[in-house]
Amino acid sequence: MFAGQGHTCRSLLPETITVPVGWSVVTWLLAGFTVFYAVCGVATAALDLPPAGTPVTIWFLLLAVGVLFGSLLALIGTIVLLIMWNRRTQQLADRFGFDAGLVVKGWVVRAFVLTLIVAMCLESAGSQWTVGVWAMTGVRVAAGLLLLGNVVVGRHRVLALIADANRQVSEARG
Repeated sequence: MFAGQGHTCRSLLPETITVPVGWSVVTWLLAGFTVFYAVCGVATAALDLPPAGTPVTIWFLLLAVGVLFGSLLALIGTIVLLIMWNRRTQQLADRFGFDAGLVVKGWVVRAFVLTLIVAMCLESAGSQWTVGVWAMTGVRVAAGLLLLGNVVVGRHRVLALIADANRQVSEARG
């Protein structure tokens, strides 16, 4: 007769907690895009340093455009997935009453952004020196590894949190 009478049909015993599929997908996509970002950085450096006297062919230009497009895609994908992963991980940690700051490290995100800025500054300097190109590549790879490490550690902590919650559920069941 009246909607919302407060009836909830659920078991008295808590259910086993599973890892959300969406969070797992975003985690693995972010890890993949982070590796792709680092690989594109190395490929960009390899293309920036052609051997002296090498003729520029249409294939080299097509490869350069492909690597440039891949680098842009990797950068945008990594940033978008990082935002999604941070948000979902914080929600997941909050859901279990865990401090999200222990899972998602804010300093890693800041360091990643700082390495992006440093890489852009090195690239905009237009230096064709071997040291400058490889320094930029090193910064990109370091940013990718830093972010990948954050994702792996964050994933491990969330899985440990879920395992602990499941242990408490099984103890409650007796």
